[in-house]
Amino acid sequence: MSTELSRQELFNALREDAPYTRGMLYGYHSMSALWDCQANTTYRFGIEAEKEDHEGCAVACWYQGDREDLLPHKWRAERDGSLGHEGLELISPVYNLKSDKWLTDLSNPVLNYLIHCKTSYRCGGHITISVSGKDQQWYTDKAAQIIPLLYALYPKRAKRRGYARFYKKGDYHDRYNAINLGSTGRMEIRIFAGIKHLKQLEWRIKLLQLLFTTEKYDDLKWETIYKDLLNVADGIGKHIYDLYGKKYGEKIMLSAAYAKAFENERIEWRTYNKVRTLIPTGVRNQLIVQPDPTPKSNAQQLTLDVCDYSQEATREA
Repeated sequence: MSTELSRQELFNALREDAPYTRGMLYGYHSMSALWDCQANTTYRFGIEAEKEDHEGCAVACWYQGDREDLLPHKWRAERDGSLGHEGLELISPVYNLKSDKWLTDLSNPVLNYLIHCKTSYRCGGHITISVSGKDQQWYTDKAAQIIPLLYALYPKRAKRRGYARFYKKGDYHDRYNAINLGSTGRMEIRIFAGIKHLKQLEWRIKLLQLLFTTEKYDDLKWETIYKDLLNVADGIGKHIYDLYGKKYGEKIMLSAAYAKAFENERIEWRTYNKVRTLIPTGVRNQLIVQPDPTPKSNAQQLTLDVCDYSQEATREA
């Protein structure tokens, strides 16, 4: 109740201080990206946070007017046809991925209120990454390196249809893929679910900082990331383990299964049997599974030394 009350108090204060009494959302992608970093910045990113919240729409309109102004720190709120009538999409400027300037900006009362607005099942939290000097083949190879882990972290988002479509190696034609590679010089990561709070967004951006700016991952090999996932004392393994705890083993097994699915390779039955209920049906039907071994079979299965497999509930990434 206290959280709801303080949020209502913030809404009232924002209404009282607003420069306009009415306004409009910007049209969908109606302007080019604004920048909050130098053009020669190596690692750049932008956030698109979809919301469905009547009060959030009102606050955005009061501070943008009839599209006369932007929100603070060059953010803006747009319409989005995939959302309901209370929907809006918050668009950030282009930030430096190795800087926390984005986090400082979101401490602004207007932006902080909007980033904590309500989400529905229709909402996503897309993040676009651009790395200076890289060609389209690099983005294709980088997507292949990171997609098994992202599928494992957000298995319910990677369906055969929808706005974050599951895809296999070489299947890059759909703009609604879990990772969209349709634009030259950047990749749009669409698999992230709607952003519920700032701490969640901070965790995701730290994940991307590790995946994109860790020097050893420049080899563009999934195996390099997988090896680090087996070490929960440091780096990407620690970052994910700190959130998932005993459920971490499940994520490891899912990522290994998705790596094989992405490469159109067979998945060993026992591994598949442990994770199959966690994979959407439409995706599950696309997997190539080895036949169920006989009782005398010595077929190897994925084993983990890092922690026990568990179905315990956990926080959402």
